This record gives sequence, structure tokens and C-alpha cells, in this order.
Amino acid sequence: MSDIDRRARFAYALRTAMEYRDMSTSDVAAAIGRTPKTVLRWTKGETVPSALDLGPLSEALGVRPLYFLEPPPVPDYPLEEFLVRREVASAVEEAASRPRRSDPEPEDPPGLDLSPPQLLDAAGLEL
Repeated sequence: MSDIDRRARFAYALRTAMEYRDMSTSDVAAAIGRTPKTVLRWTKGETVPSALDLGPLSEALGVRPLYFLEPPPVPDYPLEEFLVRREVASAVEEAASRPRRSDPEPEDPPGLDLSPPQLLDAAGLEL
């Protein structure tokens, strides 16, 4: 794996974990004792953290260090289009857990006869 690919994969893994945990670069920086500018450079793939930063970074984001040591490949599609924010995911889960109401079968309006002879007459056709 080239250095550029390694940085891109690390940046993707970091952004994904930060999005999942709803953490900003400032949040991560404060949690691990680094500057927001440093974390921002990691998220852009400009640099990667030292091995000494991986433990605190993994702990702050709630992932195993292996996640950053062997990051997933960067997908060919824009990540933002496929991420679901926590608020949306929890609303969907809540809606799915609610009991579904059973709607009664719709009834035909009174006086409406849908038998074939009536339909043919209404259309001006003969049987």
C-alpha cells in the first residue's frame, strides 16, 4: 500500500469513526491532548498520527486500534451520501418498534355498483 493510499484510508476511517460518535475535530483533539489543526490534517489525509497517538485516539472514538492500523478501503462513492445521522437512525428505530395500526379495509361508497354489467353500461358498452 502506498503512503498516499495509507493516508487516505486512515483519513476515511477517522472521519467515519468521528461521524459515528458525533465528534468534531476539536472534540477529538481535546480527548487525546492534540490540537484541532493536527486532527484536521489527519482527517484530510495530509498526515497520519504517530503510533503513540493511536491508543488514545482509538479509546476516544471507541474503536479497536486495529481499525486504524488496518483501515478499510475508501469506497468509490461519496461517503456523505450514505451516512445516516444518529438522530435519523434513532427515529427510524423508534418508528419500527411502534406497534402498527391495522387499517380497516376500505369500503365502497354507498350506491356504487362495480358489477360488470354496471361498468359496461357506465362506459356505454354492451355485453
